[in-house]
Amino acid sequence: MRFAFSILTLGTLLAFPAVSRAQYRGYYGYGGYIDNRASTPAESYARGMADVIRSTGAANLLNSKAAKEYEDARAKNLDNRLKYAETYYERRRIHDRYVAEKREKTREYLYRRAQRVSEIPRLTPAELDPVTGQLTWPVVLRDEPFAEYREKLNKLFSQREISLGAIGLGTYAEIQETIDQMTAELKKRIRSYPSSAYLEARDFLTRLSNEAKHALQ
Repeated sequence: MRFAFSILTLGTLLAFPAVSRAQYRGYYGYGGYIDNRASTPAESYARGMADVIRSTGAANLLNSKAAKEYEDARAKNLDNRLKYAETYYERRRIHDRYVAEKREKTREYLYRRAQRVSEIPRLTPAELDPVTGQLTWPVVLRDEPFAEYREKLNKLFSQREISLGAIGLGTYAEIQETIDQMTAELKKRIRSYPSSAYLEARDFLTRLSNEAKHALQ
């Protein structure tokens, strides 16, 4: 009996250090845990530095990601603003073109309506000198783009008066062709002149064409 107790006591004493060591190390067999605490000051320092480095790297990564997202957002914002500006000016151009075309149609309509109201009158003596054939042009038709046509018509109508107001088919055709070219040039520049001045010029050319018909033999 005494011998058995001694063996039990001895076994307990031998097992105690192993259990203590296991408890200290945090190991309880299956399903237990491992204590990863540093065992020396050097290990603690090394682990601390590793944590600092890891944290710094994570912070740099986050900062880099945030900077990239900021640049992406900024680029998208600039792109949106550019598209908005392009859309605005494109709509402005469409609107301006629409207004200009409508104004042109209105002027043409008013001119044609005026022509339908009454017969086309002839040029007055102040506009066409019956002796010399000299033409007095309205302000718009004195503009530089019409200089070549003016010079040609001045010459043709001067020749008409020299021939006592009579012209042949050849001269008449030349007069009408020049007037048509001058009218086309005027229409191209319809947006450059006030409505009243444009209508005055169109009316003059129409009456000038009619004047040539009266002189046709």
